[in-house]
Amino acid sequence: MRKNHLLLFTLVALLFAFSTSELTAQPVVGLLSAPADLDATQNQTPNFTWPAAIPSLGLVNYVLEIDDTDATFGSIIYTSASQAGTSLNLPAGFLSPGATYFWRVTATDDNGPSLYAPFSFTTLAATFTLAVPTFPADAALGVSKTVLLDWSDAVAGTAPYTYDVEIFSDAGLTTSVYSAAALGVSQEQVPAATLSPSTQYWWVVKSYDASPADGYSSVFKFTTAADLATGLLLTPANSATLQPLSPTFTWNAATGGIGAYSYVVKIYSDALLTTLVHTSASQAGTSYNLLAPLDYNSQYYWIVETTDSDAPTASTVTSATFTFVTLLDTPLLSGPADGFISPDLTPNLTWTMNPSTSSVQYDVYVEANNPAPALLNGTVATLNYSPVALTAATKYFWKVTARVNDVLKLNNTESKTSGTRYFYTGLPLLTPYNGLTGVAVEPTFTWTDASFESEYELRVSTSGASQVAFDANVIYTDLAIPANTTSMTYYDYTEDDANPGSFPFPLNNNTTYYWQVVAKDGVTSVPSVIWHFTTIPAVTINPNWPSNGALVYTDNTMFTWSINQAVGTMQFKFQVKASLVPPTELEWSTPDFQVTTSNLFYSWAPTGGTKYYWRVVLLNAGNEVLGYSPVRYFTTSGGAVSVNPSYPIGGYLVYESKPTFYWYIGGVGTSLTYDLEVSLTNFGAAVYSATNINALYHTAISNLNPGLTHWWRVRSVYKRGTPEEQIGAWSIASSFKTNGTGTLVQPINSYPTGSVTVYTTAPYLYWYLSASSSGLVFDVEIQPLATPFTGIPTYNDVADLFVQASGLTPGASYHWRVRSDNGSSTSAWSATSSFVVDGGIGTSYPVASWPVGNPTVYDAMPSVYWYVEGGTLGLTKYTVRWKSGSNSANWNITYDGSADVNDLNQTFYTFAAPLNYGTTYYWAVASYDGSSYSAWSEGSFTLAGGPSSGLVALTYPIGGATVYSSNVDLYWYWTGSTAGIQGFEVVYSNSDVFFPLATTTIAANVQGTNTFASLTGLTPGATYFWKVRAWYGGASYSSFSAIEEFTIDAGPSFAIQPRIGGPANNLTVNTSSPVLSWMTPSAPSANLAYELEVADNAKMENSVTYSGLNSPSYKVKGLEENKEYFWRVRSKTDADKYSNYSGVAKFKTGSGITAIGEETAVLPTDFRVEQNYPNPFNPSTTIKYALPVEALVTVRIYNMLGQEVKTLLNNNKPAGSYSVIWNGDDNFGNKVSSGAYIYTVKAGEFFTNKKMLLIK
Repeated sequence: MRKNHLLLFTLVALLFAFSTSELTAQPVVGLLSAPADLDATQNQTPNFTWPAAIPSLGLVNYVLEIDDTDATFGSIIYTSASQAGTSLNLPAGFLSPGATYFWRVTATDDNGPSLYAPFSFTTLAATFTLAVPTFPADAALGVSKTVLLDWSDAVAGTAPYTYDVEIFSDAGLTTSVYSAAALGVSQEQVPAATLSPSTQYWWVVKSYDASPADGYSSVFKFTTAADLATGLLLTPANSATLQPLSPTFTWNAATGGIGAYSYVVKIYSDALLTTLVHTSASQAGTSYNLLAPLDYNSQYYWIVETTDSDAPTASTVTSATFTFVTLLDTPLLSGPADGFISPDLTPNLTWTMNPSTSSVQYDVYVEANNPAPALLNGTVATLNYSPVALTAATKYFWKVTARVNDVLKLNNTESKTSGTRYFYTGLPLLTPYNGLTGVAVEPTFTWTDASFESEYELRVSTSGASQVAFDANVIYTDLAIPANTTSMTYYDYTEDDANPGSFPFPLNNNTTYYWQVVAKDGVTSVPSVIWHFTTIPAVTINPNWPSNGALVYTDNTMFTWSINQAVGTMQFKFQVKASLVPPTELEWSTPDFQVTTSNLFYSWAPTGGTKYYWRVVLLNAGNEVLGYSPVRYFTTSGGAVSVNPSYPIGGYLVYESKPTFYWYIGGVGTSLTYDLEVSLTNFGAAVYSATNINALYHTAISNLNPGLTHWWRVRSVYKRGTPEEQIGAWSIASSFKTNGTGTLVQPINSYPTGSVTVYTTAPYLYWYLSASSSGLVFDVEIQPLATPFTGIPTYNDVADLFVQASGLTPGASYHWRVRSDNGSSTSAWSATSSFVVDGGIGTSYPVASWPVGNPTVYDAMPSVYWYVEGGTLGLTKYTVRWKSGSNSANWNITYDGSADVNDLNQTFYTFAAPLNYGTTYYWAVASYDGSSYSAWSEGSFTLAGGPSSGLVALTYPIGGATVYSSNVDLYWYWTGSTAGIQGFEVVYSNSDVFFPLATTTIAANVQGTNTFASLTGLTPGATYFWKVRAWYGGASYSSFSAIEEFTIDAGPSFAIQPRIGGPANNLTVNTSSPVLSWMTPSAPSANLAYELEVADNAKMENSVTYSGLNSPSYKVKGLEENKEYFWRVRSKTDADKYSNYSGVAKFKTGSGITAIGEETAVLPTDFRVEQNYPNPFNPSTTIKYALPVEALVTVRIYNMLGQEVKTLLNNNKPAGSYSVIWNGDDNFGNKVSSGAYIYTVKAGEFFTNKKMLLIK
């Protein structure tokens, strides 16, 4: 039936083709040939044939199609390429055994296609299971070019089995690149050079059994791997320098080939890779750490060899070559050791270096006294060097910089610097010369000053054969000679530091001594060589007259002496000392009179009624001591002496109605008192007189007539009221003028005001005057706040513009007022001010108030004063202790004297015995509660002068007076004899510590002997401090006067320099939130503001600033307990003009206080950088800046060449006001030279710079 249908289909097709050929001109086709329709005997690669079509136009091409489902050809599995032939052998891999397929052919000429009728056929059923490919898997990547093809064995057939395998380069399996037939095993190794890298291939296996039956496997494809390529070398990078001796080598992983990879690192010492230095073991990782160190300063070359895992033959490739240079070794100093003392100026400096040292030079830096030597002394190629141009007695620091010096080397100029060592050059002695004879018995030793010493030690010995012998026979040691000293002279009162109580000088005559100087550099001793000298042979000096025990009656006594040889160039120092007992060696150092003469006699007028000791000191032409005479004593008959007025004289204008008169006597007087008269004429009736005065001064006890010229005179009386009484002649009369009745001015309270809290029970009360006035004193009334004023002053006739209250109660409130008094009437009381005494003052303890800070005191039995913090309840006494020369480390155990004050209402002590003139005394006071002492509060003073000494007394302006002009006349007087005075040196400053850049000195040779000085152009609002001393010519001066102060009235537009109120004076406040208060010495302007600065150090570093304060007090919060704080304040006008800072105050918080939170400072509203202060400066200056917001702040210093000198700050800072201090050094700690510098401040986007000047 199917054949009939096909025949019918064919006839219809032919009829259709024939009937339409005239219309379409398409090719005419016949029936397909083979496989025949319904053929069931076909293998899987049948050969297809068909009859040729009759073309209608042009050539005919054919396309064969196979479908595995039905004749609709909706599931075509194979389509051939277009071809002209009428047969096609189907490639393997498309058909399966035992399956039915449909096939057809399309014939196409130029007029279009014609279809052959489809046929079907069935392949033979499989008689066994065909081989299946297993490796490489289908679509496998990275397959070896010599891949071992593998497939499963055929089964269920008739053995034996054989296989054909074939590889094609196209998916159509038309281009075979490799084949193998009749294989008896199920794998095949592809030969080398058969496949290409990175290429896709298709492969198929045909299985045979013995029946014979065959069949093809499915087609698998794979892609070969790329060729093996080594990874890029990474570190050390090519041409790298400064490499460690055991570097780590790294590289990128290899690519291509067949993993896994293995690597070998090879290191060579030459570019041709002929000398192998090191080969690593084969490894899988891409980094290698060389353990065996390479040589320093050497060039090496390295490669990496990479091998893959391809089988049967692995591939190996080599990387590019990289080179690197190892680092240069650091020189190691070997000699001399630290502290070496060189016997000459060319010490041999040595060091060591690890190889390689080829092409290496050494720069040797040697510099005096600089631990970071920067001066190049020489360059060598050897490992030793002797420096040049050294100086004796110097400490040198040295270092070596090794430097590669070869332009052909990759690391040319590489350098390494050693550490630093130091050595000393010898300390040369000068005089007495080594071996010198005829040396004085009180010799002067001189030597070359060292550049490094902290102090010297000089020793004298009787032996010098060796250092050991010298040390064993030392007779004198002078310890702690100050630095920069180059000579020392020793006298008969010189005490042996190593053997207190021993006085080795004068040395023995005609004796050989040995001496040595040791320079101390901290704990290091640098001794000189040992020199020797021989003293002069003995010379006998005989005092002749006055003989021992003589009574001398004349005013001028001729003293005579003799020696046992010719005088020649010798001189004689004649010395006299008034004393009841023989003077000690130390007392002879301050004789009452001495003179040097070349004669064997001298005439001198001693004071009557006095016992004297005298001697003669024999000197050589250089004033060195050759010997001493015996000491003789005599007594003079008594008598009055002449008196000379000192102050006021010459019509001097005095500013008080009760002036103090000063005079001096001619010579030394004993048992003397004085009479004084004052008259309105020269010399008429006395309007004031005083008698039996026992001092060289007198203060009038009643007011003198104001506004008039007065004359005054004085005389001495010897042994008044005794049978030996002598009355001396009146002195010449001297004139002065009183200032006139003082204009009463109502005072203005300055501090404490506004209910401010003070932290002491003895606060100072301050006021100022609104107009200039003189001749005034002040009355002050203070009462508890609840107590009305009585009109009765608490303190009368106060001479200064302040007074210290005492005995106030902690926690109480007070009010106070002040008025002026000219001696005859008083002004109205000032406005009332109030304050509160801090209630936290718990522990009671005394506070030293006078004298403190080492002022000069002229009374040999002075009084010391204190006040009490807190109450006296529970106290039993005060104890005062004192010590001369140096402060006590512990007043509980170390002191010279002690006294108790049992009256707790008495807060002063007057010394009961005279102290020594010219001596500095330290004193302390503590309270006692019956079982223990409070803390000791300290003071100090220097006792100046003597019965005939003089001093400078300042008279105007003093006591904090306000001056209403920027031009001021200073006045003072001299209280003693003016003989020998060649001028006065005047020093004034607007710094309370006389900071050099804020201080002016009027030299004595410019000032002359005038007792006044005119100052001009002073700063309004500033407080000035001044002092004066007398000048005797050369470097000889008296001691300075006491320091006084005055303030220039600020007026309406100037900032006023504030003064500290409290807390101050190291007071302890028992709160974490104290109120800091201050005052102005004159009336402030309406818009005056204040800037408060608080720090925990005296240098005010890293301080906190509170700006824009409108009242003279501020409460700071959040202070730490038991800690010291420092503060200062300055004022600012609305024109941004600042005053100078006040002094720095110090206080301490107590233990166990309760903090109540940190104080939030007034935040700035804009970015601001102030001019540094002080400017110019030396040695340090402060730079202040303000931040409105948090920012990264950088503060740097540059020189005028634009080179950075110092980075002071490079940190984030929150909003606020800050300060930073520059100490004049660079980034390495070296002090910079004088000159102009620029400082820059950068904060976020803001930047500014300012100029400053360093002056040394």
